[in-house]
Amino acid sequence: MNPFPDNWKAAVRAHNKMPIVLLDGAIRVKLGARLAKDSMGALSFFPDESAQVQAVGPWLVSEDRALALGIDGCERGVNWLLSALTFEQTYEHLLTWMRGPDPDAREWSRLADARALLAFAKVWTAPQWEAFCLPWLEWCYANRSGVGHWLTLPKKPPVPIVSNPYNRPAPPDPVLPIPLTAEQEKALSLATLVDQTVHALRATIVWNQDLRRGREYSHRILQENLDYAVGQGYECERDLTAIISWAMRRPSLTLGIRDVQAIEKKLTGEELALALDQEIENALYERSRKR
Repeated sequence: MNPFPDNWKAAVRAHNKMPIVLLDGAIRVKLGARLAKDSMGALSFFPDESAQVQAVGPWLVSEDRALALGIDGCERGVNWLLSALTFEQTYEHLLTWMRGPDPDAREWSRLADARALLAFAKVWTAPQWEAFCLPWLEWCYANRSGVGHWLTLPKKPPVPIVSNPYNRPAPPDPVLPIPLTAEQEKALSLATLVDQTVHALRATIVWNQDLRRGREYSHRILQENLDYAVGQGYECERDLTAIISWAMRRPSLTLGIRDVQAIEKKLTGEELALALDQEIENALYERSRKR
């Protein structure tokens, strides 16, 4: 795995806390499968589901079990947490924020995936973000390329400590997730659209070779094109997905969406999709003529 960000180990010593791992089993497939077979030192966030479902879901894992599994650094789908709460209390806090107050609800928030976590951080209000971050002393996540980063946490008072022989932290008052507004739901969909489109099209289209330098690099380039299109008034998901697909397939990165006539003409729907395909065919033809 990749190394921790600078000063992570120093932070662990300073807080005098055992780090725990929040794992996304859909990304770390082999690790999720191993935990589903033997959950010692780990808790599934889908405890009432089958082992197959648990395997691809999120897990909270103790440091000892994580190290035994070979989790000793940063990688996609792996989050290292320093929590002011106990392991079980941390689990309950995350469970509520991932699955809501209704444990039987089918919808859930994929907060063990840093891409989703950062998207939520963009659309949550300050009170929502502060409520989610209440237990966290530190949070280390990995970006799309597996490089470790610190999560920027809000400033907050420390979680109160109960005076007892074990000096265990007191369970905080329940902090239930504040439901997203319709506007926040729309913003969240937009914030995750590049990742969703890349996931859906990754194996079905021919990528521009320059975008294969790394996941984080390609996401930044694609997001720049999406942001420009949104700035030009595009908001239909079908149109935006077509624009992302075009940005993935274009022969040269020097050709940006701002240079495409279909965008200047404000084409939408099928007309936009056909025009973008034609732009790529024209660019490929021109490149072949120069060879």
